[in-house]
Amino acid sequence: MFRGVMLVAVAVVALYAGFGRTGAPSAATAGCDRPSIENFSATVTSPTTAIVTADIVSTEGGTWAIDIYSPDGPKTSGSFGAGGTSINVPIAGLPSNTHIRGMLRVYSGCGDTDALIDIRMPNEPRCTSAPAIQASVGSVDLSGAVLTYAVSSPVPSTAHAVIGSIDVPASFPANGGTTQVTLSGLSPGLSYTVTVTASNTCGTSSQQVSFTTLRATDCSGPPSITSFQVTAVRPRSAVIGYAVASDGIGTVEVTVRGTRVDVVRALAAPGASGTVVPRLGPGKRYLVTVAVDNACGHVSASRTITTPKK
Repeated sequence: MFRGVMLVAVAVVALYAGFGRTGAPSAATAGCDRPSIENFSATVTSPTTAIVTADIVSTEGGTWAIDIYSPDGPKTSGSFGAGGTSINVPIAGLPSNTHIRGMLRVYSGCGDTDALIDIRMPNEPRCTSAPAIQASVGSVDLSGAVLTYAVSSPVPSTAHAVIGSIDVPASFPANGGTTQVTLSGLSPGLSYTVTVTASNTCGTSSQQVSFTTLRATDCSGPPSITSFQVTAVRPRSAVIGYAVASDGIGTVEVTVRGTRVDVVRALAAPGASGTVVPRLGPGKRYLVTVAVDNACGHVSASRTITTPKK
C-alpha cells in the first residue's frame, strides 16, 4: 500500500487462441495442437513494477515473449520444451500513474496464442522531507548496550547506525518501523556516541545518542541471591547450585564448614550462576553458605545439610 493509493491491479485478459501477430488465425500443423495460455494474470506490485504469471500448455516446444507497447516499454522472452512451462516475470521500470498495455505471445510449431496485458499503474508516493528519526540507548552494562531507533518516511528509505568508526550491522528498509540493535564488545567506563542516519529520495537526516558504559565499581544497590539449592546429597558429596544478580562487578564465595570451596567470579548484569560439588564425609553435618559482594553491599544465605552414613 502507498500513501493514499491502494495497489489495485486491473488485468484485462483476452486470449486469442489461434491468432498470430497480425490477429489473423494462424495455421495449425497437422497432428498437434496450438499452445494455450492458462491462469494468466498481470499484477501491480509497486508504482513502477508489475508481475506477469501464466501457465503455458503446449505439445511442442516453443518460445514466449512479453511486449509492453503502450507506452513503449520493456520486452522480455524465453523458451519452453514439450509440455509447456510456467512463467512468473517481474516487469520493472514502468511509468507510474499510467495505463499500461502489452501482450504475452506464445509461439510453437503448432501455432501461436496471445494474451492481452492491460493494467493501471498507481501514483508514486512522494516525500517532502528527509526521514524523521527517533533513537535511544538503554540496557547499558559494562561492555554493551541496546540501541532502539525508528525511522518514519512516506516513501521507501534506508537507515544505518554507526558507533565511532564502527558500522553497526542494522541496515533495513525503514518506513515507520522500529528496530533494536545490541551494541557489544565495548569497554567499561567509556563514553560512546551512536549516530543513526536515514535517507530517502528527499534527503538524509541523522541523530546522535551518547551514553557511558558502566565501570567495574558502578552499581545501584547490593547484589541478590536469586537461587540457592543443595541437591543430590550423598555420603561424600553434594551439589550446590546458585544464581546471583548484580549490576556491577562483584564476587561470589561458596563456603562449606570443614572445607573451603573457592568460587570467585566476576559478575556482569544481570548476574551469574554456578554449580559446586565439594568433597564431604559420610554421616556429617555441614553448613553451606553462599556470599555475594559488590561495591554497594553484601548478601549471603546459608543452609545446613547432613550427609547419609552410607
